[in-house]
Amino acid sequence: MALSVARGALGRMARFVQCARSLAPVPGLRYRSCPWRTLPRTASGTLSVVPNDCIALPQAYNPHNHRSHGGSVQRGLSAAIAAAAGFNVCGAADKRYSLGLERITPVFKLQKLSNYGTSTPAVARTLPQGSELLSFFTGTDAQKERCKGVLMELSRHLVRCVEICERVTGEIDQGLASIATDGLQFQSHGRVVTLPSVADLHSQAEAFLQSAKLAIRETARLAEPFYEVRHDHKFHRFAAWSQEKFGADDPFTKMIQDWEPWVKAIVSMRNAVDHPEDKPGGKLVVHNFRLIEPPNEVSVLEPMWGLSGGSESPIRADMASAIEGITQLGESVLVELFYKFKPPFPLVVIEIPEKDRDPSFPKRLRVGLASEAPA
Repeated sequence: MALSVARGALGRMARFVQCARSLAPVPGLRYRSCPWRTLPRTASGTLSVVPNDCIALPQAYNPHNHRSHGGSVQRGLSAAIAAAAGFNVCGAADKRYSLGLERITPVFKLQKLSNYGTSTPAVARTLPQGSELLSFFTGTDAQKERCKGVLMELSRHLVRCVEICERVTGEIDQGLASIATDGLQFQSHGRVVTLPSVADLHSQAEAFLQSAKLAIRETARLAEPFYEVRHDHKFHRFAAWSQEKFGADDPFTKMIQDWEPWVKAIVSMRNAVDHPEDKPGGKLVVHNFRLIEPPNEVSVLEPMWGLSGGSESPIRADMASAIEGITQLGESVLVELFYKFKPPFPLVVIEIPEKDRDPSFPKRLRVGLASEAPA
């Protein structure tokens, strides 16, 4: 039965080959005469070029291969098909045949991942600037690479803050400009007025505080690769650890203690979002544009925020200040780590004057000799 099936398949293949040899060449395919035969290029790769006296054939699935006496039928069928097509066959050591494919040249992918690059201070002053400082550390390569990973996360969260701040600031500026140009538009004999607004301001304020808190966490984690301690955004614990580790008068300890109240203010605003409470300072309060009516003049108050029962401040100025503050906090931690791990040379970290910073890469700090530092 199997031999009759094989004869039928061979007969059809022989007729196909006879017809195929009479066809005109197909444009786009390469042909060669013996002793070499080149198979056409396919979408998945290029078929191997092999001598005419030894070509590898694909091993098609055949249930006979899984039976005790079926293998010879499959091999005989494959060999017969090859002979009908004009190829000689050489078997592998295990009597099976395979199709050789050449590796395709790798495709290099270019993909935009962010709208912000090194011209943005929050980017330039985290990973790129930090990598330059880390190159002077005497720590291990593994420690420095872990620290770079933390700087990358710090940059990512700061960029999210920058994105929200720019959007909110742009809408506030646009609203104030429209008032300055066209004035307030009153209707119904002064009983109705149209005010500008920032869309989804409360949600954007919450998202900003979330990213700010995560960025603060990464600034504390900069010490983790070198000391294997983790304090996240809890700077009061960070300060206590530093005092126990280095002493109360150590510059690292004093730096953490100086930043702790500022960090607490931002974290408290974020905690009021996560855990709101009906008490003073227990909820985040966000106001869009508001109309104020003093006795002699009507004016508009720009968007403000704060904690319940406390003072309020302009949201766009606070966002910009928070971004700069977190960036400087990360720089402060890294600088103090530099002095813990710098080589035994007279090297110091020098602040670049703002007027001398490159707009395409506005880094703030560099490493130089102590003689270069300003008095």
